[in-house]
Amino acid sequence: MSRRTTPWISLILLLSLVPVSTVSADDLTVWTHPLGAFVELTGNTAVRGVSPFPLDNRMDGEYYVRARLDGYQESRGIIRLRTRNDRLLLMPEVRSLRLGRFFRSATLPGSGQFFEGRRTAGSIWGGMWAVSGITTWRLDGDYDDARSLYDLSNVVLQQSLSSGDVDPLVLDATLELEVLRDAAKRNRDFALMTMGAFWAGNLIDALFFHQSLDLQEGSGNLLQISLREKNRFRRAIRSALFPGLGQDYAGYSLRGLVYAASAVFVGYQALEAHLNLEEERDRLDALDRELAVLAPNSEEEAAFFNQVEARRGVAIGDRDDVEDRRNAWAIAAAGVWAASVIDAIFTGPRDSARPESTTELGMVHTPATHAPGVAISYRF
Repeated sequence: MSRRTTPWISLILLLSLVPVSTVSADDLTVWTHPLGAFVELTGNTAVRGVSPFPLDNRMDGEYYVRARLDGYQESRGIIRLRTRNDRLLLMPEVRSLRLGRFFRSATLPGSGQFFEGRRTAGSIWGGMWAVSGITTWRLDGDYDDARSLYDLSNVVLQQSLSSGDVDPLVLDATLELEVLRDAAKRNRDFALMTMGAFWAGNLIDALFFHQSLDLQEGSGNLLQISLREKNRFRRAIRSALFPGLGQDYAGYSLRGLVYAASAVFVGYQALEAHLNLEEERDRLDALDRELAVLAPNSEEEAAFFNQVEARRGVAIGDRDDVEDRRNAWAIAAAGVWAASVIDAIFTGPRDSARPESTTELGMVHTPATHAPGVAISYRF
């Protein structure tokens, strides 16, 4: 007998001594629709397997269940198992994790997504909310400074108006500070609304875009879990909520981050251009009011009046240029949004990376019998 055949004969003899686990009619068996999903039950003990597989009759208690399959939405929930007359039974109530996700995301945007393993989506929501929050805090300080300067200048202007001798320089400075104050307030308010929009979108995603554990009624003692396919509609609706979420949902996390980053960039440019447009409109309105107050009675006042008129002409050109830039960036933002939705529709779910074809030999534990065994698996 050669040395090469000796290990294989030893393996065959070892396998012949291993007890074989059989599934009886009394065993609570995990099934998924479709079959072949990887299911984890975590509670008093931890059980993992590919459906269908039996459960130990002594697994009494509450269990966190997670089922996942390539091309299908991951399903999570909490079930309760009870042992009666040496038989494991599934209790009818199933606790959803929806409220847990909601309160986590309400407390800290993105944490509900992280809780369910959607790290890319959690990073998008949490990151955007944090950035908008820091921006709001900074812009609020800028608004306080601009308001203080305007209030001081306005006091001096009101004093000159009450005396009947309006200083053109004080009037010009006060109106310009008013424009800057209003622009600072508008910037702060838009950042605050953006922060609220990210928070609300994060809550919508946490509430409605996760699959709770869906148990089917079946014959016999079965724990049947129904999985939802990652179809085009579900991918598109997520990208419609925010670019990149549909790609992340389909398994293309890097592509989702690219879409999200692109949407943030062009969206920021469009928003900044819109705010600049509003500032230019306010400035043009302030110059019109200034011209209405000024009276070119003297040569010096006439020169100042002509200077303000020239600034008004420049302001009209600046307003038109900023409006064109705002429209261009708004079209780009809409294009990124539409591209993300279209890409989500026509890009199918990505299968998880599989290892190369190998044969593995190892020890396994069969839950139904608590008996050790040997198994050979062939990955392909």
